[in-house]
Amino acid sequence: MPKSYSDSLPVSSLQRSMLFASRMLPGKGLNLEQVILRFGGSIEESYLKAAVSAVIQRHEAMQMTFHWEAGKEPMQVLHPEISLDWTSFGLNDVSKFGSVERQEGIVAERDQEKVLEEYLRADRSRDLAMNQPPLHRFGLFHRPWEGGEAIWVWTFPHALLDGRSIERVLADVLDCYSANLKGRPWNGAPVEGCRDFYRWLGPFLESAHLAHAEMYWKSLLTDYVTPQAMILGAAPRHLPTEPVPALDALDKSVNETFNERKPVAVGISAGNLEALWEPAFVASLQDFVLRWGGTLNTLLQSAFAFVLSRYLGAEDLLVAAVRNGRHWDNRSHPDAVGLFMNNLPVRFSFKPGQTILDGLKALRSQHMAIRPHEHTPMERIKEWINLPTGFPLFEAVFQYEPATFTDRLHAALPDWRATRVELRETSGVPLILSV
Repeated sequence: MPKSYSDSLPVSSLQRSMLFASRMLPGKGLNLEQVILRFGGSIEESYLKAAVSAVIQRHEAMQMTFHWEAGKEPMQVLHPEISLDWTSFGLNDVSKFGSVERQEGIVAERDQEKVLEEYLRADRSRDLAMNQPPLHRFGLFHRPWEGGEAIWVWTFPHALLDGRSIERVLADVLDCYSANLKGRPWNGAPVEGCRDFYRWLGPFLESAHLAHAEMYWKSLLTDYVTPQAMILGAAPRHLPTEPVPALDALDKSVNETFNERKPVAVGISAGNLEALWEPAFVASLQDFVLRWGGTLNTLLQSAFAFVLSRYLGAEDLLVAAVRNGRHWDNRSHPDAVGLFMNNLPVRFSFKPGQTILDGLKALRSQHMAIRPHEHTPMERIKEWINLPTGFPLFEAVFQYEPATFTDRLHAALPDWRATRVELRETSGVPLILSV
């Protein structure tokens, strides 16, 4: 820990929650991010390492560590000089993973994905020392077949970076690597650091803005009664048999608006249930939201809440929405790199006679009203509405992304269309829907 807190920066509410969850459940990989980048061919490892080092030095958020002393609030500290924790493997001769069959010490091509999966599982169970730099681990796998494909794994705590920042860092790494290959200097696009945000956040949380936030959250949530049956554990395993008038009416409205559609593909990947819908159905949803002037995000979030309401037999519930948090100090900061997001409760009250359009308009109004208060600490919201200590305000989170990591990376760097990106993460929230 630095000698004085003057060398440190405060943490956001979501960072604090992530750090607390990781401390309470060590070895579980909670809030640990794993980025798996498949290059689609071989690479020059020395140039990639140099690119990663340059990008870390470029972005303040990648130089942080976290410190939490007894009786004090957690803080984060900037370390301008960061070394690399880097390991290289050959997928045909890895000796660390004993459960994969070998012939004369060589891993068969068909089993190399098993080797990678074993590494990812072992890597996730290894906690990072949050107060010691670096808070990044890198593994580079070389596959001798398929043209010598290289697979790069980057592991780090989610408390450092949000999704948009991860994309920016990946784009910078590939751009810098390309410059290294061509023997030219890399300057990169202009960078906005995260220190200004955290310096703004501390005074903001002690200002009159918090008083306005208190009034807003009390008006939205004071009369909220948490359903007795939660999503996991005590929740019923089938839809309730007793009629729920508001939900039954809305169910009819849904059926009249959209024909019943089922996903064209469902599968399990890395512990996640994945479903794919046909393009024609997605197009019909987009056409619907365009006609009423809304967004696909709002429509899908409402659908998620409606399904949970049916499952719980509740006409009133809270679902957390991921806010990107990139508006502060009366300005927008779309290109800043750090963790600015926050998970905030959105209230869904299904009333008798309510149509889909009624609910969507109400949700849009709520989203707009939340924006000035999107950096409100969750613990303060719980205090304001007198939620009992240790009781969750919500157990489900909705996250909307209009494109995949890989698609956005290809759009930013067309020369890297052979690459594929996968992001794996484990949250302490029981249920998350990412669309």
